[in-house]
Amino acid sequence: MIRLFYKQLNNIAFIGMLFFIGASQSVLVANPNPFGDKRAEEIKKLMWETVDSEFKVTEIPEKWNGKSAVIIAKEHFLSYRKPAFAGVLQYDHYFHHRVKLLDQSAVEEFSQFSFPGSRKKGRNRYDVYSGYKIIKSDGREVEVSLENAVKQEQELNNEEYEYYKLAVPNLEIGDIIDYYIAEEQEIVQNITYHIFDPKLFQLNDDYPIMKQKISFDVMRRCYINLKTLNGAPKFKNTRNEKGDLNKWVLEYSDSESAKDLRWFFPNRQLPTVKFQVIYASATQANDLPFFLGKPEEVKSEVSKEEMEYLIRRFYGMILGNTWEVRKYMKKNFKKEKDKNVFAREAYYAFRHFNEVKYEEAATVKGYNGSRNNLKDLIGLSQYFRREEIPHEFLVTVPRFISHVDDVILMNELEYLIKVNTSEPFYIGNFSNYSTPTIIPEDLQGVEAYSVDGSSNLYNFDMTKTSIPKMSYKDNNGKSKIEIEIADLDSDKVEISVRNETKGINKQFYQKYLLDYYHYVDEDKERYEIEENFEERKRKEREGLLKKKEEYLQKRDENLEENLKTIVENDLDFKVEEVGEYKVIETGRYEDSPAFIYTFKAELSDVVKRVGQNYLLEIGKFIGGQVDLSEEEKDRQYDIYQPYARSFDYQIVLNIPEGFTVEGVDKLNKNVENETGGFISEAKIEDGKLIVDTKKYYSDNYFQKEKWPLMVEFLEAAHDFSQVQILLKKDNL
Repeated sequence: MIRLFYKQLNNIAFIGMLFFIGASQSVLVANPNPFGDKRAEEIKKLMWETVDSEFKVTEIPEKWNGKSAVIIAKEHFLSYRKPAFAGVLQYDHYFHHRVKLLDQSAVEEFSQFSFPGSRKKGRNRYDVYSGYKIIKSDGREVEVSLENAVKQEQELNNEEYEYYKLAVPNLEIGDIIDYYIAEEQEIVQNITYHIFDPKLFQLNDDYPIMKQKISFDVMRRCYINLKTLNGAPKFKNTRNEKGDLNKWVLEYSDSESAKDLRWFFPNRQLPTVKFQVIYASATQANDLPFFLGKPEEVKSEVSKEEMEYLIRRFYGMILGNTWEVRKYMKKNFKKEKDKNVFAREAYYAFRHFNEVKYEEAATVKGYNGSRNNLKDLIGLSQYFRREEIPHEFLVTVPRFISHVDDVILMNELEYLIKVNTSEPFYIGNFSNYSTPTIIPEDLQGVEAYSVDGSSNLYNFDMTKTSIPKMSYKDNNGKSKIEIEIADLDSDKVEISVRNETKGINKQFYQKYLLDYYHYVDEDKERYEIEENFEERKRKEREGLLKKKEEYLQKRDENLEENLKTIVENDLDFKVEEVGEYKVIETGRYEDSPAFIYTFKAELSDVVKRVGQNYLLEIGKFIGGQVDLSEEEKDRQYDIYQPYARSFDYQIVLNIPEGFTVEGVDKLNKNVENETGGFISEAKIEDGKLIVDTKKYYSDNYFQKEKWPLMVEFLEAAHDFSQVQILLKKDNL
């Protein structure tokens, strides 16, 4: 499922807090009695006794007999209602699924379910009801008792939530499992508006679907944003006899399976439905910064004028915190005439005063919160405007969602600044490590709306532009691995590693292998940093100093544990231990853009004895490579790479004394074409086997017709990773 649609984005949360204090966004706590009430029996009857005919089918089409499972029927029903003369909002979501299991893997998949518990806070409630039954091949129906569900707990935003795990016993191949989960929410308070969670439905699943239906109804002052994409059918609208309840229905049949594919954006290629309902009073609707149409009517398009209005609202309602940036820049760069230098230094100052300044306290507390990116970008844009730095404010949609012309929901939007100095650069997401040289991977190559940052914000003309892509050379990972075999009979080797990553490639490693104390000294050279929480009150300062001491005691151990996990994932060997981890460069500034670190590790299961000789899995030292199945080689969909990227490895094996190496010729490969390439060269020099490899993906998108070309270099890289060399004892 698309990650954006199932979390509350900072942008919307921020807007709500800023303008509409008192809006109904309640946090609900767990209800200890989720089972066994009268309503549960009513819903069970509704879901299993008064269902449509497709939920009584037991046979599947012959063409799908070879599948792992077939979804006989699938239905979502959602309801959004505001009863007349009542300070209550009601939201229901019923999900019903009927699946025939055709092999053991499907039996195992459907043998366990998880579902949330009911919750309440004050008079607000969120009730969950579910049911599970098995239809045997002889027609017997066996209901699974919910009394056997095991309660679990999880924490979200510092709140404890309950959920339940239910084992489904005695499932067999040929069984049908019929289950539902019903959510009913009632919000009771003085409501002027409410933003219901956005929904995304894809009309294909991991398994074929015989029949499916999505329907929803709305009542009174509910605004509907709805769009169907990629061949999904339109919704049909009906009204009840009173005319106060609108209902929309989509039906879709005979969907083929679309299991998770490699480098595949389902929302761009499969029939998809996205929609959101917002309740707003008549007076409140005009103030909400959303794409609202008319109440109880579907809105499926967003005009250029609406996008312009949204940007004006942002600039009018958001005031970024830049006073420390202004103070710093006035003191240190007042005479700087080069706007390119000025703008980049302002970026780093903004990063420091809005991110790094607060990072030490967050680090020692173990807090991993995120800032509001929209507020940061608007604030920086306002500062650039004041300093007459030429720039554009860009609005777009991430490439894994849709084209910007297909936007319909607010939380689809992402934002950027393009600074148009002598060396133009883009500013996307802020972090302690971000630099003005990296374009977020989800926004590379997409179209965007652009607003001139120096224009009259009450009378501007928004234009279309394209965001460029970074090259595979910009996003590079470079590793030098020196292998020393201390004892051939122990099957262990020692490696010394130097890793150098830049561009998007470095972001993952910075996240898990860098912390505040790695880079604070380089920021001290630029900014005045208060030591040991000097600005805090005495009691708070004492608490933070204690936490700092505790953090530093565990810091090296935690970082090396992260490093060990990364090495195991990258090299696919068992890692006995890692040590001597050292950061050479943090990669946080343009004059040293690479994150560089070194370490040593001991690996096992690398060498295998064959008589008096030894086999060494030399190919695995370039990391795990894509292993394509025969089914994957016949591709039906376009290829969406995360981003263009490249990886360079140099493997240096110190050949044990008294041995020679055989099989070096198998390490030489050269496959290059327009989609990318894999090149490897091996030589023996001064008692060392030296292997250099390069793998690169030349773009972030290819049409499916280019897939055979990509398969060529992917298979070459995988073949290399399987190569073993023979360490042959001399004079045998």
